Amino acid sequence: MSLNEFQPKDATPLIQIVVMSRNSPEKGTRVFHNIRKQKLDITRSAFTGGESVVNYLDAFDVDLSMRQLANKSH
Repeated sequence: MSLNEFQPKDATPLIQIVVMSRNSPEKGTRVFHNIRKQKLDITRSAFTGGESVVNYLDAFDVDLSMRQLANKSH
């Protein structure tokens, strides 16, 4: 996100991070509390309550999607 430092203040950021999760909106509140605490420049999100996030990709104009898969091995 440091690439955004090179943009003029009124310009659209080069990089925007959107948090998308199948978690509940209630968990999203905790996530954004931690985002604010860490002073991260993240303002957009979708917490779908178990639904797939795929349907939100176009709405957020996502060009790159990065996922973290839970380790299901015990």
